[in-house]
Amino acid sequence: MTALAKVPADRFPTAARFAEALAAAREGAAPQAASKLGANGRRRWRYAALAAVPLLAAVGYALWPRPEVRLDPDLVAVMPFRVTGAAPGLGYLREGMIDLVAAKLTGEGGARAADPRTVMIAWRRVAGSETTDLPERAALELARRLGAGQLLLGAVVGTPDRLALSASLVPVGGGKPRAQVNVQGAADSLPLLVDGLIAQLIAGPAAARGGLTGFGNTPLPALRLYLEGQAAHRRGDYAEAVARFRQALELDSTLALAGLSMAAAAGWATAPGAARRGLELAWASRQRLSPRDRALLLAEVGPRYPASSSLAEYLGAWEHAVDLAPDQADRWFELGDVYFHDGPYLQIESWRQRAAEAFRRSFALDSSTAPLGHLLESAVLEDDTAGVRRLGTLYLAHDSTGELLDFYRWRIAAGLHDDQALRRLRERFGQMTLPSLWRIMNHAALDGSHLDDADSAAAAIRHKAGRSSEWQRSKLYLRAFELNRGRPRAALADTAASDEPEFGPHAALYQRVLDALYGDGDSTSGAGAATELLRLAGRPLPSEPTDRAIQDTDLCVAELWRLQRGELEGASRTISRLREGAPGESPESGTTNTVCAAILSAVLASARASTDAPGTLEHLDSLMRSGPGGLRNGPAVAFTLSPAFVRSTVGIAPCGFEEFANLIVARLYERRGDRRAALTAVRRRAYAYHRTEYLATHLREEARLAALTGDHAGAARAYQHYLALRSESEPGPKGEMEQVRAEQARLLGIH
Repeated sequence: MTALAKVPADRFPTAARFAEALAAAREGAAPQAASKLGANGRRRWRYAALAAVPLLAAVGYALWPRPEVRLDPDLVAVMPFRVTGAAPGLGYLREGMIDLVAAKLTGEGGARAADPRTVMIAWRRVAGSETTDLPERAALELARRLGAGQLLLGAVVGTPDRLALSASLVPVGGGKPRAQVNVQGAADSLPLLVDGLIAQLIAGPAAARGGLTGFGNTPLPALRLYLEGQAAHRRGDYAEAVARFRQALELDSTLALAGLSMAAAAGWATAPGAARRGLELAWASRQRLSPRDRALLLAEVGPRYPASSSLAEYLGAWEHAVDLAPDQADRWFELGDVYFHDGPYLQIESWRQRAAEAFRRSFALDSSTAPLGHLLESAVLEDDTAGVRRLGTLYLAHDSTGELLDFYRWRIAAGLHDDQALRRLRERFGQMTLPSLWRIMNHAALDGSHLDDADSAAAAIRHKAGRSSEWQRSKLYLRAFELNRGRPRAALADTAASDEPEFGPHAALYQRVLDALYGDGDSTSGAGAATELLRLAGRPLPSEPTDRAIQDTDLCVAELWRLQRGELEGASRTISRLREGAPGESPESGTTNTVCAAILSAVLASARASTDAPGTLEHLDSLMRSGPGGLRNGPAVAFTLSPAFVRSTVGIAPCGFEEFANLIVARLYERRGDRRAALTAVRRRAYAYHRTEYLATHLREEARLAALTGDHAGAARAYQHYLALRSESEPGPKGEMEQVRAEQARLLGIH
């Protein structure tokens, strides 16, 4: 009420005083004050609190802990240019000039421009809109907050045919501004005009380098479309951005920056075809990119492109991309995303802390919901209720309509142990979006808590997705969920349909075999599927590389089944075929075949007690330790990309070897008597809602191995998680649960 007082003198004089009052309220002062208001007063207080949510978010942002900002004399904050003249069509240059100057000032041995996205976000925050101008003093303060040692202010005057550009450079830390410089010329020579402007304004290598990096002879219409796409992307209008970038590339397919930007926008617009095309074109013209943009491209496609890259290599590429452009929020977010989801798989001890730091850096540069949501999830995982409350308030202030809003409401309620809020959310599961329901169901399984909510979400998914275009994706999630819950019959009903768009009947056959081998699935169904896969694999070799890749996977999965049954005679031939590869096969198919051959070799050597058994196992283990990147999206996906691209695709492989290969490694190590190595392998799994296959099996093995190696705390956690997952299992797995409880009591000394 104080913050909302009508008379300014009655409000808090500073944000710090407001923060002190909030802290006092958290410690109990607020309820005491509220008790004096009476019923009507309390009602008004609630309405006022709701109205104050955006204000609280703003204060939260102002008080958000940020890294210490030091002025970098080589960093130039380029502000939106003032655009005047008789040509209204020149308005795109207001923001566009920031992108053009940034293409010139890339930091190669000299000055570099601050990230245009970061600049525009800060500008909107201070000015209120893209179109409002700031006085120089406010612009200097904005540049200071960005850590820029120099501020570039400029203007554009012109007609459709002729332009005049002017600019001046102002030292942020004090000093004499550079004299204003001017250039003019034909509108279709815009890149040359910008090049000349910077050459007069800034001395050093940046000015001496010829040409505007990335644009070359780009025609003006394509350049304009690119700049409009960048502005749309910064506004969050991803579909519009993709459309503009696509049109620019139709006019100039060598505009690598447009390809790279289209891939980034397409990742958020759920347009995988556009993402693939953008990265293909960016790669084809990568010589037109600056070193820091080439680093971004390699982080997206993988540093070994066109070969597949491992998860560890992706992580290294994103770290390098961030090092080259630490003022770009998107790069910090992607780095945090790799740490958050794949850090557990790569067994990075401080993965959660590293992810949180990257998300904080991203949020400090761009207060969007993506890093904020992940920070909120981290607080939930840490059981940090104060952090959940603070971050939850910020998140809800930023997102009032997004498709994940209900998921984060559920996450907040669960993190605060708010049973009333959870009950209210359950009542509206039927109205939630599928993306929210998918995450509720699978995160409950990942965390081993609120599994009643997961069951309710699963029921809502079946009702909602049954007649939608998302049914196939929903069935993949439901199948994995039902297996983890110990309901193999229900999982079998959710096995991929025979009309799976890319894999025909193969995906369903893979799932039936692998579920029987590694997920307590139906063994009769698995045997029938293995027989059918052997028949399909025995047909003449197809000429198309994609068809050959699918046939190789048919053979691999069938051979896994036969080895499990002690049928060893055909395995050597299969291994040789997989190692040979095929002309024209994709890098992803090659990686899949390499890993499958390594799996079969290790299993076969162990079954035969061969002298090379330790070496084959170590080879397989080394492959899996790095996280083979070609396995992220399955063997027949044409392009294996970074987490940014994975967001725009289904995200689940029809035969994702990473989901069970580490189980095989663990079992082979235990057979050799190395329980610690077995435990390390079985704990190697991602924290991602769309990668939960065979989670219960991993937990079952982890619990037993942890107890046998003396890690009783880890064993207790894994046993608890496993038993929670299997709390509502079908009759067969219920018997298994009793055995697990007895084992738990024996190994942990529970009476």
